[in-house]
Amino acid sequence: MNEVRSSLRKPEILNKFIYDNYVARPAKEMVKRVLQNRKICGIYKITYIPTGEVYIGRSVDVGVRWMTHLTTACGLEAAADSMFHRALARYGVDQFTWELLEECSKDEINAKEKYYIQFFDTTRFGFNQRIG
Repeated sequence: MNEVRSSLRKPEILNKFIYDNYVARPAKEMVKRVLQNRKICGIYKITYIPTGEVYIGRSVDVGVRWMTHLTTACGLEAAADSMFHRALARYGVDQFTWELLEECSKDEINAKEKYYIQFFDTTRFGFNQRIG
């Protein structure tokens, strides 16, 4: 596919094609299955399968946030230059799992994220660059 990219007038079209056909559909099914069609505020965990390294994140809508991570990894949106986003793009989204750790209120979300980052020690053995 990368050979085709150089001959396209708009190479970003290939990113969109890959995302739409290989990433978005299964990811949306997974989000639907895990969250049971609910908008959930909470803490999520993304794991790099080959090494077990973890990224802990928080969101008022964890399903939407996961999908945003995926669009970033596929080059459809700009991302903050973080170790996690570079790994997601470099290794491919199929090398990562995503799970909901805890549903919580907006008032609890910052403290819960810090707790899980420290619990999994993801600043040393993962992709979080700070403790929340």
